[in-house]
Amino acid sequence: MTILITGASGNIGGGVARRLAAAGRPIVLAARDPGSVTAPRGCPPDIRRLDYDDPSSYEGALRRATSVLLIAPPADACAHERMRPFIRAMTVSEVAHVVVVSAVMAETDEDFPLRRVEREVERAGHRFTHLRSQWYMNSLTSGVFAPMAAAGEIALPAGHGRVAFVDPADVAGAAAAVLTEPARHHGRAYALTGPEPFDWACVAEMCSEFFGHAVRYLPITDDAYRTACRGAGIPAPVAEFLIGLYTAIRAGHAARTTTAVRWLTGRPPRGLREFLTEAAAVGAIPGAGTRPVDSMGDGR
Repeated sequence: MTILITGASGNIGGGVARRLAAAGRPIVLAARDPGSVTAPRGCPPDIRRLDYDDPSSYEGALRRATSVLLIAPPADACAHERMRPFIRAMTVSEVAHVVVVSAVMAETDEDFPLRRVEREVERAGHRFTHLRSQWYMNSLTSGVFAPMAAAGEIALPAGHGRVAFVDPADVAGAAAAVLTEPARHHGRAYALTGPEPFDWACVAEMCSEFFGHAVRYLPITDDAYRTACRGAGIPAPVAEFLIGLYTAIRAGHAARTTTAVRWLTGRPPRGLREFLTEAAAVGAIPGAGTRPVDSMGDGR
């Protein structure tokens, strides 16, 4: 059984690759830019090009693959349309099982782009498993929220909604477990969350402890966020995609916690404070290592 890992240059794809390689599983690594992929230590470097917008890359990427970890382009409102030709190409390959990395919002909105990706896989007739992850913890340290936290203000249209952030390493561990025994998980969808939800004021307070300066949360309107996105050069479709996610947070859809990580990996999910503590220890947070500041006067 050879496992094709798409998005192999990213946190999830790379994490899954390392786990499967360590377990001796044959893997193929694929990305739009093969040069951005690093093969795990001790793993034969079978790295291939896969560009969802280039059908000529499909056959080579799928060669000998019997399972696929399918990762959609991030924040792409048209991901299902871009990926449809590749998903259909899998039906005439040796692929028997597809594990889709999705998001918890998929279970609440049939029009959500990642739910449409799931549906494309289901309609194509593949055996499937959907892994619906919550917001990743590293979005605070190196992702979409990191510049805001570094600047001292997280301004979002998330209201007082809470988020059960999940460690991407836990998502990678869950995906590796499913890909190791795919038959056990056919037709299942798992919501992958951290152990505890936090509102954004609490998130900002926690960031203050580790970023070396005060961080406050500023709740803003959808229109104010659209304006900020325009000023940052973020395309309107991406801004609307993100607003949909914040709408789900306000509605409480991001606060639910599950036991799926523990059930799939045999270990409890890592908490946000534990994640930030480790990130600070390895220098993954700008300003970490300085004296934590008192964030009680953060303007909440």
